[in-house]
Amino acid sequence: MGLVGLEDGDYTLLIMARSDTGQQSQNTLEIHMDVPPPYWRTWWFALCVLVIVLGIVLLWRSYEYRIIKIKKDRDLQISNLDAHAYRAQMNPHFIFNALNGMQAAMLLRGEKEFNKYITSFSKLIRNTFEMSNLDRLSLNDELDYIENYIALQALRLEKAIHTTITIDDNIEPDVTYLPCMMLQPIVENAIVHGLIKKEGENKIDIHFTKLPYFLKCRIIDNGIGRKAAAKQSEKYKKTHKSFATQIMKQRIDIFNYYNKHELSFSIEDLYDDKGEPSGTAVSLMIPLDFKSREK
Repeated sequence: MGLVGLEDGDYTLLIMARSDTGQQSQNTLEIHMDVPPPYWRTWWFALCVLVIVLGIVLLWRSYEYRIIKIKKDRDLQISNLDAHAYRAQMNPHFIFNALNGMQAAMLLRGEKEFNKYITSFSKLIRNTFEMSNLDRLSLNDELDYIENYIALQALRLEKAIHTTITIDDNIEPDVTYLPCMMLQPIVENAIVHGLIKKEGENKIDIHFTKLPYFLKCRIIDNGIGRKAAAKQSEKYKKTHKSFATQIMKQRIDIFNYYNKHELSFSIEDLYDDKGEPSGTAVSLMIPLDFKSREK
């Protein structure tokens, strides 16, 4: 009987001699054999396969990580360029309106008012172009810009705009940052949609509160409200094409694309005791830690 095809394991082979006459020898030769398993069932083969598989997985993960990182970096670069483009779009839009105000100041209000307007306008234009290349700005610098912007709008519209800015004690304005020119579109909407057509006192209140992970900004105007503004919108569009809200939403979408904590934006219609519109409140939840080209 052949020994081919034996299963792996330990075997004992007994060999006995037999003569031609059929007489068997009393002596027996005993041989112990160990039949090894085929190589694909050995531990070292399984280990080699495991190492190869793990190596392939690690190489793929490394490649995938590099591809994802390259894509994220490229998306971040594109997003920053888009954000820069939207801010650049805002600049000529604002300058156009300011130049119209300058013309009115020169023709109707005399040299003193014109010089006052030119001073505010020059400072604001310089700040606007300086901020065009920035992604973030300290709260102090942003508020300085906003105050100057409101003052210039008040001169342009010949309407006193009383501004109140409240900052909680636990906020350090010099080292608290927010995305550049994020408040300006909100203030612009408050003025051109809420206060322009309003009679009597015009007010804008800005309040900052520090929350875990977020800086809450609430901007309140006592304008005519969104419903009344919407009724005048068609007439208004003939003389003023506003990009503020559109640009604001696009910039928030870009910001949230590459930040863990998202920036949120909400609008609330305000009413007095008689149920009449008494203004609008806009709330911004700005992450205290956010990505930009400068970080």
